[in-house]
Amino acid sequence: MISWFNRWPERQARLARWGLLLAWLGLIALLLKPELGPAYGSIVCRESTICRPGIGNDLFWNIGLPLVILVVYLSHELWRRICPLSFVSQLFRALGWQRTVLNRAGKPQVAAISESSWLARHHIQLQWGLLIAGLSLRLLIANSNGLVLALLFAASLLAALISGWAYGGKTFCQYLCPFAPAQQILSGPRSLLSSQAHLGGSSKTTQSMCRTVGAQGQDISTCVACAKPCFDIDAERTYWQSLSGKRGMAWAWYSYPGLILAFFLLIQSYAPAGASDHGIDYLTSNLFTYDGRLAAMAWQSLLPAGWPQLPRILAIPALLSAGGVASERLFDQIERLQRHQLRAAAPELAKERAIHRTRLLATFAAINIYFYFKRNLFDSGDSLGWVELQLLIVAISSVWLYRSWDRDRSLYERENTSTSLRKRLAKLGAITTPAGRAPTGGSQPG
Repeated sequence: MISWFNRWPERQARLARWGLLLAWLGLIALLLKPELGPAYGSIVCRESTICRPGIGNDLFWNIGLPLVILVVYLSHELWRRICPLSFVSQLFRALGWQRTVLNRAGKPQVAAISESSWLARHHIQLQWGLLIAGLSLRLLIANSNGLVLALLFAASLLAALISGWAYGGKTFCQYLCPFAPAQQILSGPRSLLSSQAHLGGSSKTTQSMCRTVGAQGQDISTCVACAKPCFDIDAERTYWQSLSGKRGMAWAWYSYPGLILAFFLLIQSYAPAGASDHGIDYLTSNLFTYDGRLAAMAWQSLLPAGWPQLPRILAIPALLSAGGVASERLFDQIERLQRHQLRAAAPELAKERAIHRTRLLATFAAINIYFYFKRNLFDSGDSLGWVELQLLIVAISSVWLYRSWDRDRSLYERENTSTSLRKRLAKLGAITTPAGRAPTGGSQPG
């Protein structure tokens, strides 16, 4: 099935991107000026004295971000086409103001990241390090502090804008965005609603690749091959080619469920004494999003009295990393076990299939852990609808796991080759068969 998101006209996609960008700028204004909105967004704050004013953080962390994760899981190409940061990174390209360098022929061309550069070889480690740093900063202060979150948003927009001027293509998305590796992890070989670029189609602008509007109103590719293979051109090709040998990807993939679990468990460590006695669940009530004590607690020890003093500013990054390491070790053992079991049936494919299936299991665990703790997205005051949401996520992730479990690189390559041959045969038939006559060897009318 060819996804509608891939064929979505660029003119309409631009309007959606502008809308999301303006909404994000509005959210930044709400974070800086909490008085622009209601004093509190959660009814739990009526019974608590630790809340700080403003609903901007609640809107982003408890509604915006979960919806983005769900959209990416269902169709990476939809989010990659409408992401505000991706849009901002393309503004200088649209204006024709990008930095240029001289090529071998002495002609100016838009600068690009060299495949042999440090960034191209180590970008997964950089992005994953930024993700862990961001999670740590969120736990320490940004989760409930509007000013800090607004500054982070502004810094992200500035980084996207500068990288879009300095380098062509989706350089920010491919090499700098902390969420980019997570998008690949959530998508796996293919999302449920994403198109399959290798199965062909009438358009050469596949999935979420860079494009613009031509003189006749048609979508035209503006791809400059900033990444090879490119996740925005053919996500499944990128998946199989980076299954092994992609520096840092294996660790990031297997550590993701542990990072999510450690993050939510660390949130619970902030719960005020006696909150549960009043029927308040610190996490599921979203009280954590309004907790004005976070900054003051950064230098307090995470360990109880009588234990060595370990301030949260040191403990949080260490424990998040430890959760990632533990998760990576667990899934590495699962991979080894599967490799041993598969070796008897298909020794030449055992390693690749074991990696593939273990990555699927890691993604399945990550998405379900996240939404198990996230509970209800739209109701801050009670857990009504949590069971239905969880069952929906389990159902969606189970279908995704089932569809991808038996896929392998050889199946992808056979599909790709057969599609290519059909296209060539169709062109050959169109060239050699005169109009109005049946092909040679075909049936003739009686």
